[in-house]
Amino acid sequence: MNSNFKTIADMKKIYFLFILALLPMVASSSVKAGVLWYNLNAGMLTANEKISGKCGKNVYYVYNKETHALTISGEGQIYDFDPNDVEYAPWYRYAGDIHSLVIESGVTGIGNYAFFECSNLNSVTIPNSVSYIGRWAFCGCSSLTTMTIPNSVEKIDWMAFMGCSSMTSLTIGNSVTDLSEDAFDGCTSLTSIKVADGNPKYDSRNNCIALIETSTNTLIKGCNNTVIPNSVSSIGGGAFSGCTGLTSVTIPNSLTSIGGYAFSGCSGLTSVIIPNSVKSIGGGAFDGTAWLANQPDGLVYAGKVVYKYKGEMPANTQIVIEDGTLGITEDAFSNCSGLASVIIPNSVESIGSSAFKGCIGLSCVIIPNSVTFISNYIFSGCSGMSSLIIPNSVTAIGDGAFWGCNGLSSVTIPNGVTAIGSYAFAYCSGLSSVVIPNSVTTIGFSAFVGCNLDFVTIGKGVTNIGKSAFGDRWADPTNVISTIKNPFAILGVSYGDIDSEFSWSTFENGILYVPAGTKEKYMETQGWNEFQNIKEFIDGDVNLDEKINSNDVNALVDHIMGNAVDNFYEGLSDLNGDNHTDAADVVKLIDTISSYGLGTESQLDFDNVGGNLVVSSLSCTLTNDREKAIQLTKCELYCNGNLVSYKNFSGSSSNVASGGSKSCSFDNLARFASSTGFTVSWHYTDNGESYVYRCPLTD
Repeated sequence: MNSNFKTIADMKKIYFLFILALLPMVASSSVKAGVLWYNLNAGMLTANEKISGKCGKNVYYVYNKETHALTISGEGQIYDFDPNDVEYAPWYRYAGDIHSLVIESGVTGIGNYAFFECSNLNSVTIPNSVSYIGRWAFCGCSSLTTMTIPNSVEKIDWMAFMGCSSMTSLTIGNSVTDLSEDAFDGCTSLTSIKVADGNPKYDSRNNCIALIETSTNTLIKGCNNTVIPNSVSSIGGGAFSGCTGLTSVTIPNSLTSIGGYAFSGCSGLTSVIIPNSVKSIGGGAFDGTAWLANQPDGLVYAGKVVYKYKGEMPANTQIVIEDGTLGITEDAFSNCSGLASVIIPNSVESIGSSAFKGCIGLSCVIIPNSVTFISNYIFSGCSGMSSLIIPNSVTAIGDGAFWGCNGLSSVTIPNGVTAIGSYAFAYCSGLSSVVIPNSVTTIGFSAFVGCNLDFVTIGKGVTNIGKSAFGDRWADPTNVISTIKNPFAILGVSYGDIDSEFSWSTFENGILYVPAGTKEKYMETQGWNEFQNIKEFIDGDVNLDEKINSNDVNALVDHIMGNAVDNFYEGLSDLNGDNHTDAADVVKLIDTISSYGLGTESQLDFDNVGGNLVVSSLSCTLTNDREKAIQLTKCELYCNGNLVSYKNFSGSSSNVASGGSKSCSFDNLARFASSTGFTVSWHYTDNGESYVYRCPLTD
């Protein structure tokens, strides 16, 4: 007994000394002495006492435990807080006890997380001095029923009122011009939404009980009582999410798109009328609705849009999408491993992100010409896809579009594509070569990382190559053909293997082919100058044998006809720069071969005929800078495409030695009354093959 009593006495003594030690600190702290008394036995404030302190540079708070009222006063903004960094508002420990909040005039901003998880807060007064409401400021205030945003507020940040599940009435002032679309996510009990008259960016037209972005006619936030106006063109992501009281919705003919998760969790929604005007629907837009639950297993359509495949898909399923379908939603067939093929009609204009992601059995898909954008991750993980033709209508390839399609052995990127997204073809380990067409300007971060590329051809329009675009530090050596004539700086390995556009082994062991006459430029340009082996190629040398001749012509013709050609580099075949490879390029190649190493100089004489200067005579001199002689056979003169004169060559006069020249003159030309349109065509043979070198003299 004595020992026990001594222990208790000692404990009381320790408590007493501890309290005495605290009193000076309490007196000197921001918590006023005499106002705060912490009960060591209860571990909480006793009734009818207050805490107060600083919550901004010149902003202060007082919390009254008895009335559960929090008052903020002063000048300036309430501090930003962040629970993720253990930076809590000073009243956070009493968040569940606060019932009312009064912010007095003079306070100009409400910081991030300021009233986070004040779950019993049911009354808020915000003065006209506040211009900004920060991220998550009232998130989790699940007892708040009414919110009036004063006219002074200009910005409402991310998820500011997220999870205010009891809020029934929302009024937004006329100065709000910067409003995060998710600011009111989880406000599922709303029955009244009104935007004050005169707001330049948002409205609630026709008493629709909704928040609409005026310039885009996008409905950002709706509720159980919303009537969608005929003028609305799109419904934003999550606009009606969680509105369990919504039972039916009629979408007007003005609408063209519905955002992701727009009606998700609307468990009472049984009736949905979607007009044919709707072309795209975001992923999960109707997930968790009674309407979707009532749909039979299989392919589900929402109006003219494929919404998703419902239920488990059998193996080797072949999908034929109905003619007239306008779009395919995000994730529509995601992870449908049983999907073997899909036929998409030309009526489809948009295919959502990840639409076929993880369809490992998908081997055949034809993207119609009506599609202009290959969405993010659309075919990522489709390991069974072996070949791919992207239609000429496509102008951009999204991030990760073909990530992990390791069965893909060839891909044709059409001219017209201007951007290739980050990771677009990442880890397509079956790809051994790729041609970036001249239309592309941007190649994204790690676009081809993890591909076993042996040859990469970079079009002359490229102006930006992302980090690790063509490999990582362990990638196989890659030979690079750059058709860029004025190289721009790249990072190179000097900035680190991970960031470099090409792998270390590519710089060390690969070959960089550059246009004739540009090697010195590349050797002087950052990043490119790290290639240890740089070679020039001649325009028209489509087989990279360092010369142009009939072999190049034959290879080009075979390629155009669809025949397999060894040692043919497609990226060098668009010789006339029209972003297509066709017969016109053959003509250009023949002209290139004909003129290679040759040059001309011309002299024209003029007469005055009827007050007009016309060509009376001309001479044209052909010079041969090739390494060997050529044999001239004929020199022809054309005027406006018509043959008007010619001269034949034979014997010794036909020979033009290396470094030599030959002249041809034409007189009595005034009769054609022309000062333009003359062309001289030199016919010659080289190694027994006939060529024509055409030289327009006047234009």
